[in-house]
Amino acid sequence: MYVPEDICSVGELCVDAEKLVAKARETRRPIVITLAGEPAAILLSTELFPTKETALKAACELATTSP
Repeated sequence: MYVPEDICSVGELCVDAEKLVAKARETRRPIVITLAGEPAAILLSTELFPTKETALKAACELATTSP
């Protein structure tokens, strides 16, 4: 679940990308980027990405090997 301060629009990203990247690094939480009010992308710090990628790969492998 995402908290409101971890959600921003594409417009906010365009205006202050450096601030949002710094926030993602400091909080170690993903930031949801919205487009027309709908979730469109996730901004992750480079420190957080490998752990999320590993978890996603493991879940995919488990899903494909389950009966």
